[in-house]
Amino acid sequence: VPLRPSGRRWSPTISAPAAALWYAKNPATMQTFVYREWVQARVPTTRQAMIIKNQSMGDPPMHLTLADPSMWRKTKGIGTSEAEEYQAGGITLTRANNNRKQGWSRIHKMLAHDTGYGPGVPNREVEVQIFPECVELIRWLANVERARDDEEDIKEPTNLTDLRDDVGDSFRYGSQGASSVDNAPKKPRRWAFRGQEEEPPRRHGRRRLAR
Repeated sequence: VPLRPSGRRWSPTISAPAAALWYAKNPATMQTFVYREWVQARVPTTRQAMIIKNQSMGDPPMHLTLADPSMWRKTKGIGTSEAEEYQAGGITLTRANNNRKQGWSRIHKMLAHDTGYGPGVPNREVEVQIFPECVELIRWLANVERARDDEEDIKEPTNLTDLRDDVGDSFRYGSQGASSVDNAPKKPRRWAFRGQEEEPPRRHGRRRLAR
């Protein structure tokens, strides 16, 4: 059965490594495959988009590209966000669900391999398989530790010698999918100075948004 690329998951930074994972899903079994990764530090946002786009050449169209919600924050002094820079580079991003504990729990479930339920009860296969090419993701999974003060969370890096969690965050975004903010139905904004719900006024051909 041919695999269907389901999308890319992205955890961006500049000084620390940026991490992207490529996913595909078998439509017959709904099993997920992580078949490619890209992890690199000190890469400007515009170049990140170019690298990811080049590495995706030859792939069927992606369903979506999930990214850290922080990428929608405006950059000081420039007025554009990293998500907007990706858009300019030809990659449309979708906000990922950033609930950490929910994400780690989901990963644990996806990697679980249940056996021994007795005669007539089929074993539960793992929901996700990771290709050997995803070296950094495999290394992270083999070495990640629980947080000391919260067993439902993982240890975050606090110094340069700690295990980086960038590729882990990317894996977490892929396990949870899009944020409910992006999936929620759009509601009309209430404009206090008008006291009624309506389309916002336009200025110079662009919508003026409430802050």
